[in-house]
Amino acid sequence: MASGATRKLLDAGAAGAVGDGMFDNTSILNSLLASASGRTGVYLPPGDYVVADSLRLPESTTLVGAGSAATKISLADSTDRPFVLLSQADNISISGILFDGGDQDSSAVSLQIDGCHDVLVERCAFTRMKHAVHVYSSQSRKASRVTVRESVFSNIIDFAIRVSEGAEHVLIAENTIEDVAKAEAPSPSAIYVRGAHTTVSTNVVLSSEDTGVLVAGEDARHFLVKDNSLHTRQVGVFVGSGATGGIVADNFIESERDFGVHLFDRDGRAVHCTVRGNIIENCGKSGIQIEGVSDFSLIGNTITDPGRRLDEKREWRCGVAIGATAGGPASRFVITNNRITSTPGSDAMAHAVYLASANGHVEIASNVLRGAIGDAVMLDVEVDDPYYIDTIEAIVTSRRFAQQVT
Repeated sequence: MASGATRKLLDAGAAGAVGDGMFDNTSILNSLLASASGRTGVYLPPGDYVVADSLRLPESTTLVGAGSAATKISLADSTDRPFVLLSQADNISISGILFDGGDQDSSAVSLQIDGCHDVLVERCAFTRMKHAVHVYSSQSRKASRVTVRESVFSNIIDFAIRVSEGAEHVLIAENTIEDVAKAEAPSPSAIYVRGAHTTVSTNVVLSSEDTGVLVAGEDARHFLVKDNSLHTRQVGVFVGSGATGGIVADNFIESERDFGVHLFDRDGRAVHCTVRGNIIENCGKSGIQIEGVSDFSLIGNTITDPGRRLDEKREWRCGVAIGATAGGPASRFVITNNRITSTPGSDAMAHAVYLASANGHVEIASNVLRGAIGDAVMLDVEVDDPYYIDTIEAIVTSRRFAQQVT
């Protein structure tokens, strides 16, 4: 895809667009974008360009501003329509623009990428929007190869970046999400992923009222959540509800009231997920909470001072807590080489590892566990064979596990 820097651009100011914060530029900009389709792009000089209807970007178009600090497109108040719409069009790039969603009532106010291929959104800013960037598939066409990077999101409702079912091969990288508030969505998240082959990397979430990164649904396959810094009120990273085949690695996570990482499936399905090398600090509840999933590994994570909400029950105030859902217990998992500690005298972490449910094929070994109020490893269930569990005080293993090792 050609970038705006290498293509001849049509100057919107020369074509009659007015960046005074009052004039309605909808007709001028849409006509200019249509004329640029397939051959060039549109340049927006510094200014505040008001639109009172959706901007529609056609095939093979570039929309470039003078930088998000200089060029702004503002949606007129009470417009209640999608802000910018890309629909079944390919090879589109947008850069250097601040998108201001204005005062609206509708949740449709967003940059919508509907069934498009090869889309790049970079070095933009988004403010006063719901579902600010939404990538999804139309009934006849998947969205694919979409990149959102190096952009800033502020004053966002429910989702800063949302990747819905059917979308695939999406890269979300190097963005800064300043604040996401919770309104209508049952599971709001700064970054929300239900598509396949999605990478969420090197983003910073400064504040999210609910979740930092949420990966859920049967379409959410082969995902990577890596090298992000997540500061949330509820969960740092949630994975479950059918999501499978992913890696959550090398993230820094702080969760004020809830879990750092939460793997959950009410139907007890396999998640095939590796959680490794994360730094998880100061969580209100457990650092890593596992419920009803199988086939996962927790390797080399550093969990410090979990369970800071002393009013919560002890089984939710652990370094790692493993339980069941209605679909069944956890099974086939490895917890190894993690460092789980609590500040002496804090009376926060009940147990470093709490096992309330397990159905065999369990290995817990070579972890550094310090500062728990109770047992470092609490076995609150009779584990099915095979298993190997180092409780610090003793090694609990089954004959079948020993035979497998030898």
